[in-house]
Amino acid sequence: MEMELKKQNYSLVLAIIFSIGLLKLLIGLYLPLLADEAYWWMFSRNLDFSYYDQGPGVALHIRLFTSLFGETKLALKLAAVITTSLGNFLVYKIAKELGLSTNQALIALCLSILLPGFFLGSFVIVHDSSFIPLWIAAMYFALRFIKRRENYSLLGFFICLGLGALSKHTMIFFVFAALLWLLITPKEWKILKNPFLYLGLFLTAMVVSPILIWNYKHNWAGFEMVLGLHYAGGVNKSSSTILYIVGQLIAFSPLFYSAFWILPFKKGWKNFLEFWKDPAWCFTLINAWILPLSFLAISTKTSVQANWVFPSFPAMVVIISANLPDFSKKSKAIFWGIVACLPAVLFILFILFFHQIRGILKLDERMEFAHGNFGYKEAIVGIENFRESIDPNAGLLANTYQDAARASWYLPGKPYVPSLNVLKKNQFTFWEQPQAGKNYVVFHVSDYLCKKTDFLLFYLDYACDEVVEKPEAEIRQNGRFLKRYQVWYCKNLGEHWNKFFVNRRYDEVLKEIVSNLKEFDKLKAKHKVSQSTIMKLIADFNRDVCE
Repeated sequence: MEMELKKQNYSLVLAIIFSIGLLKLLIGLYLPLLADEAYWWMFSRNLDFSYYDQGPGVALHIRLFTSLFGETKLALKLAAVITTSLGNFLVYKIAKELGLSTNQALIALCLSILLPGFFLGSFVIVHDSSFIPLWIAAMYFALRFIKRRENYSLLGFFICLGLGALSKHTMIFFVFAALLWLLITPKEWKILKNPFLYLGLFLTAMVVSPILIWNYKHNWAGFEMVLGLHYAGGVNKSSSTILYIVGQLIAFSPLFYSAFWILPFKKGWKNFLEFWKDPAWCFTLINAWILPLSFLAISTKTSVQANWVFPSFPAMVVIISANLPDFSKKSKAIFWGIVACLPAVLFILFILFFHQIRGILKLDERMEFAHGNFGYKEAIVGIENFRESIDPNAGLLANTYQDAARASWYLPGKPYVPSLNVLKKNQFTFWEQPQAGKNYVVFHVSDYLCKKTDFLLFYLDYACDEVVEKPEAEIRQNGRFLKRYQVWYCKNLGEHWNKFFVNRRYDEVLKEIVSNLKEFDKLKAKHKVSQSTIMKLIADFNRDVCE
């Protein structure tokens, strides 16, 4: 009887995961490809030990699915949906491992699927698509070991720890959480006598060794990026703790984010201490707190993205579910299930009926989800048509890495398109650079006016024999503005920008372009860029890239 009931529960769990997974797949196929998706897809076409932005996990993840389903949008969306669905299933398993009732575990499952941050990210292929499920898997194996003392679970924990680190460096916080848990639970120190602990550590070291190899070959560029918390564009933005908190409230939903911090204490400290004294629940609490509190502290120094905290969400939803009212009555379980579903349901309705809602509420068209990603395919087609008409032998050269990745995706045959990356550093910095002596069609795509990067135009003027600038072009669909793009036909591209700035004083170049000294001073004041800043960027570039 118990076995039959267990099978019924698993059938319900799998039905929930499959049905919502199918819905997410359809939404993902409907929406245009995001810039980050194209960027990470480029990683899968250039397999390496590691990369400037992250380890090789996301590249291997995407490569697996493109090998099976081709370099198609379906392959990318399946890669995202399938792995996140596996993570959702493991959340249910974690809840059961901790002794929650079936109804409580189902609530944890629904929350892990339908919380705004999780739902939005589950049909977008990024490094989190493999990283978060591996974080959840590491947590599951750790709890199994704590509860059952299974050595194979201990090895599973260390393997998932290493694989997670291959996907995203944030996995180091899981290590901090595990060490903190071990430090405050002396009864668990007997694990130090377990030979499987050291075998697991060895396995983790072997799994993450490709990251060390790549960084050693590239002057530890990736570690420098992580320690500086830089974005792919190479910019470290100013701090904003308020924005960080608002981002967490939106990603987790205000109701459940408040519930996470309040419910464990609803029966007083005694109730909380009962959780804390249980080794498995203590591990779960630390796992839930480690990222929100760590990045709260970091947000006082630099900008923090909301998704960096997402790996703690599974532990958070399990804690919420454990502290919700008694679910002996199905009506209560149904009520909380509906509450959990509301954010995702509202989001789906907003996507599907945006234009009708926009007409009623007079919303700006830019509020459409992924609005900034519509029109790129049409822009790339227009740019390619221009190249074919003016010089079929010319190469395409993107102003930014986002444009380069999207162009590679949308062009027939999916050729590699390099990026200028002027005064910025990302993975394109380490890939094939534009060829000196070749003609290029340089392009820039924008949602608004095609504002050029600060140094693009005068670099092209000096680096090329001739630059022909074409007027901006617009992409419209059904009368709706989507994109603007601009192209420059550049003959005989000369030296790369890093050599260009080394060979010329920054101030002298600007003075030649801006003849009026007053205008020159305004330009410098506006962009707040000094010669020393530029020289440091150039030095970093030359140090990190093997020419």
